[in-house]
Amino acid sequence: ESELLTLAVDPAHQRSGIASTLVRNWLAGLAGTADSAFLEVACDNHAARALYAAFGFETLATRPAYYARQNAAHADATKRVANACIEVAQQ
Repeated sequence: ESELLTLAVDPAHQRSGIASTLVRNWLAGLAGTADSAFLEVACDNHAARALYAAFGFETLATRPAYYARQNAAHADATKRVANACIEVAQQ
């Protein structure tokens, strides 16, 4: 298995396909070495949640109030998993 710890794209370059390319390359690199890919994402990060869903990631568990927010309520995190990494990367 493999876990993605951090993925960030400069705000000036978001919505240009960079994150999709990074996720696709990460998953493709797992071919033959991992059966599952894991990551966590804040529940209030709608763009990231949509990106990961497009690659077949599904919610495995939720961590309540996991992400601290400055001047805002803590955000829940969802642990997500994608299986069959080869198939996912070929989307």
